[in-house]
Amino acid sequence: MIENQKEEKLNKLDFETWMALWRDSPGNFESCRAERIAAYINSVPAKHRERLRCLQWRIDKVRERAANPLAATIAISEMMWKSFDELGSMYKDLAGMVEGRKPLRTRRTATVLPFNRAAFARS
Repeated sequence: MIENQKEEKLNKLDFETWMALWRDSPGNFESCRAERIAAYINSVPAKHRERLRCLQWRIDKVRERAANPLAATIAISEMMWKSFDELGSMYKDLAGMVEGRKPLRTRRTATVLPFNRAAFARS
């Protein structure tokens, strides 16, 4: 019964319960965190899952490289604000195009270099 109550609190994202789990058993905290994230990603429409998995992978890598949890939080927050700023820029461009203006942002272009496949063939 007590185990069911803990599981129910974890499912509700009760901060105190998650904090106690992190303090008492960091390994269990990480596995429960990963399970909850995976469950959420699996609950969204299939067309969004791959993008969410990629985003979570990026977040996990930022967390791994960070010196401490606060540094990870700051880096992830910066990722979020950068994405939000890009979204705002795209919105302004779209609104301007509706009004007949050219976009402020220009599309990035690159020169594609031709490679000779024979140079990369294995001997």
